[in-house]
Amino acid sequence: MADEWKSHEDVLLLEGIKKYGTFRWDKISTSFLLSQRSIDECKERFKSFVEPKAWTYEDDKKLRELAHIHQPSWTTIGGLMGRDPNLCYQRFMSLPSTSVSQKVEIPTPILGDKPKLAKQKGRCMKRKWIDV
Repeated sequence: MADEWKSHEDVLLLEGIKKYGTFRWDKISTSFLLSQRSIDECKERFKSFVEPKAWTYEDDKKLRELAHIHQPSWTTIGGLMGRDPNLCYQRFMSLPSTSVSQKVEIPTPILGDKPKLAKQKGRCMKRKWIDV
């Protein structure tokens, strides 16, 4: 491994990522860092030190939109987000689904105690209310 990374190399690395995204480390290494850093060094430096760690609400919104348009091409999505494709995929999978996160409560009838679904051996037999 070469000596420590200099701040100007981080700037060049980010310029390369803006141009090529996070999936063309070969181009970034040769074009922007004049082959002074290997592909693996560039990739590791970005993942470990340079990449923004926090995901904002705007990032999540953009990620959802891009996933809707380009899924399952996480390489494309990662490039458009300026992040590693695997990190984009992992973040997307960790986001709550809109349909699941919007829970709808079913109103309970006013008759007596709280009703429960009829169950047999842990399975719902019918979607009928019964008094318990």
